[in-house]
Amino acid sequence: MNGIICGFGALCVVLGSFAADGERNFTIYWNVPTDQCNKHNYTNATKPDFASLLKNLSIVQNFKGTFIGEEFRILYSPGLWPSMEHNKTENGTHGGLPHRGNLTKHLEQLEADIKNCSHINYIPENFTGMAVIDMESWRPVFRQNTGWMGIYRKLVFQEIDRNETLLNEIKKNETEIMKKKNKNPKMLNFTCLKNRTNSCFKVAAKIFEPMAIRFMNESISKLKELRPQAKWGYYGFPYCFNIRKDNRTEDCSSLVQRENNNTEWLFTSYEHWYPSVYISHDNFTVDDRLKLVRGRVKEYNRLRDTFNLTDKTKIYPYVWLLYNLDNRTEVYLNGSDLNMTLTTLKNYTMDGAVIWGMSQNVNTSGKCTALFNYVNETLRPILSGLKISQSESKADNETIASQKCPKNTTGKGISTRKKRSIERDAKCLNCINVGPDEKLSTTYTSITDSSTYVVKYLLKITYNVFLLVFNQYE
Repeated sequence: MNGIICGFGALCVVLGSFAADGERNFTIYWNVPTDQCNKHNYTNATKPDFASLLKNLSIVQNFKGTFIGEEFRILYSPGLWPSMEHNKTENGTHGGLPHRGNLTKHLEQLEADIKNCSHINYIPENFTGMAVIDMESWRPVFRQNTGWMGIYRKLVFQEIDRNETLLNEIKKNETEIMKKKNKNPKMLNFTCLKNRTNSCFKVAAKIFEPMAIRFMNESISKLKELRPQAKWGYYGFPYCFNIRKDNRTEDCSSLVQRENNNTEWLFTSYEHWYPSVYISHDNFTVDDRLKLVRGRVKEYNRLRDTFNLTDKTKIYPYVWLLYNLDNRTEVYLNGSDLNMTLTTLKNYTMDGAVIWGMSQNVNTSGKCTALFNYVNETLRPILSGLKISQSESKADNETIASQKCPKNTTGKGISTRKKRSIERDAKCLNCINVGPDEKLSTTYTSITDSSTYVVKYLLKITYNVFLLVFNQYE
């Protein structure tokens, strides 16, 4: 149910969404390459039968448990995304920065990848399953490029510093700001790379964000055009960056919420959201881990309500059965944390969850047996306490073979690349800086900001209140 408080002038605040049982279906998808377990020798144990176990638990899976199949596919940076991700030099790949990339060639390659039956990112024409775009090279909101993504900040600031006109304009603006504060401006050695002021961020956003927006918008548009039946969406969005080692606040910061509000252009461009609720164990209390998951799903609901997408957009957060431990020893979520995660997702009206795992988690017979036992002994009783939707999986239907390539791609080559991504994410868990950046919350303006946003939102709320009142007296 949505909690709404209305005050003077019919200004309402949506408190959040909490569903009673039965209000929304809750479907769990399996995106772990457990087909690889068939390759191992099991000398003292029975080969785990994941397909039968998952079917029994009403978890949707690909045919024979393949990582790539008719129910679920992840596309790893399809096309020619400009990126600094896999290149330690400052040239990057495909231009490195969004505004240096070639969007036309990217879209052409994107189409070629999707149509090429032997390509890792191939999608059959009649595909109706989940299609997740895993593009983690950069974030379209310039300020949010932190952690290893800080290279984008560095490069754009250097670009500004080389542009005498831009830099002088920023210096002039900074001088005026300092004078208003009755401070003596010292602009002699000022650079954006060194000082990183609000003015620098504002100019950098105007350089970085327009093409970042175009790359993301036109890519999803092209993919929906090519495979209109697929359930397209970007991995990771919306972001929240709550519960960090230096900040244990449950809710997303007001700055991040504002940035999410102004990313409406992205969230309304596709109907399936695939954010992440991976949790860490290090120095986080039980309460911290609950706040991490709850704070994020509250933000997903807030955005879905804000953009009036409640009946249109479905949200399937990614869940990892292991703690995000900076690539150290693999430790499974304890029963309490797993139960908390899935129960919170269901109670806060998520449409389901994607259980994810990588090849490293199933690369030995011992790991496969451990995972099987964990699902059977820990996940099974948790699911029995939740009203999980009956699986509509086609995984036991041999006719799906018509969707496959002559040479079936089983996901080989994915795990190493994704492993790098996970290692990066683990090293900067929820990587967004606090400190200096938090000062931007009152003065920094992203190019994605819209001057009409508040008006649109208030009009939308007023309209909804009118409908509520009208229905009461009808």
